[in-house]
Amino acid sequence: MAFGLHPYFNSKNASLRFEAGNFYPSGADNLPLEGEQIGAGNQFEHGKAVSEVDVDNLYGQWLGTARIEWEGERLALEITSDLPHAVVYTPVETDFFCFEPVPHINNAINRSDGDMPVIEPDERFVATIRFCGIPA
Repeated sequence: MAFGLHPYFNSKNASLRFEAGNFYPSGADNLPLEGEQIGAGNQFEHGKAVSEVDVDNLYGQWLGTARIEWEGERLALEITSDLPHAVVYTPVETDFFCFEPVPHINNAINRSDGDMPVIEPDERFVATIRFCGIPA
């Protein structure tokens, strides 16, 4: 079963912070390659200005909490989820970016390591994604 919620945020003066266990760089076809350790260029553990990165990648085993702050604003946004992965999309020269908790690796249906949930008839898959405004 695959589903997605594609929340887009204003990238002007925005920084993003979250932790994850690994990083899946995208290949020439924009699909994820093998997972690898998160390096300095693609980590968000200490927060990073969204304008500093150009990614459209999957982060595996994220720890379930992300924070977005906008310089000069009084409120920040905390995103929490029990989903195990997150997609980060920060296109250059745009005024938006996306942080999306997801249940499986991109292209999971074609991968042996895709960990895509399989739902049998009459079963349910329940997940939580929470967006909460908090003081900056």
